[in-house]
Amino acid sequence: MSMQDRQAKGQRLQRSTARKLVELIPDLDQEDIKSNPPHKHGEDILMSDKAKGLLNIKVECKNYDRFKTMYSHYDYACKHDADGETILIINDESVGRSPLAIMDRDYFFTLLQQIVRYRKWINTKIKTRHF
Repeated sequence: MSMQDRQAKGQRLQRSTARKLVELIPDLDQEDIKSNPPHKHGEDILMSDKAKGLLNIKVECKNYDRFKTMYSHYDYACKHDADGETILIINDESVGRSPLAIMDRDYFFTLLQQIVRYRKWINTKIKTRHF
């Protein structure tokens, strides 16, 4: 695969990720979440202050073959999935670093969407003081 092909593949992942986040959070639009152009420094998904306030995340999108082992672990866990549960992999292979949690992207986005809704509900309750 050529360098251009790899860059295009990465850009597709970034654009689909940005598009999915905008679809899930009704308060955001395409100007709030964008894919960072190739060769630009910083996170892969650029967020407005409004998006940062709602989501409080930074997104890096990677298409590395080095992650094939993660997919083999994920496939193994899926074999034991009897009730349609979402698979969560915890990886801790580095000394001095926090373990990483790896899960299905769409499930993560659904959780994130629920968190944003819950925050808005809490803020509404605080403003109106209805507990």
